[in-house]
Amino acid sequence: MAPADNQQEPDAIAPPAADTAVPPLANYKIETAILFRRRGFLPAPGFLVELSESGALARINLADIGGAEPWPLHLRHGDELWLSNILDDPLYYWLMEIEGDLLRLRLFRDTGILPSLRALIARRDPNQFRD
Repeated sequence: MAPADNQQEPDAIAPPAADTAVPPLANYKIETAILFRRRGFLPAPGFLVELSESGALARINLADIGGAEPWPLHLRHGDELWLSNILDDPLYYWLMEIEGDLLRLRLFRDTGILPSLRALIARRDPNQFRD
């Protein structure tokens, strides 16, 4: 059955557009140890620096690498990776940019993880999600 003229076939998952109508969300300092994960690569240690409902800023741990540049620093805009040790399940991100040892990431919006993510942020700022 063909879609109606006003409907589109679902495309492959793509990173969200930068010009969405959603207002920017606050970033919260969080500073916790994490692991960068990607299919086919060993986990790479790092630190979560900031977290929001839409993304994260994470630092690769260069101290434990021993001179070799870790694989997350070779990723390109739009590459996919997971961060673990934040919630029970790994969080799925797209790489937005790399600045030195910092990776700016966009969260793949999965409504199933949003309550857990909000609860984590609320523990840092109890006034964030008050009605």
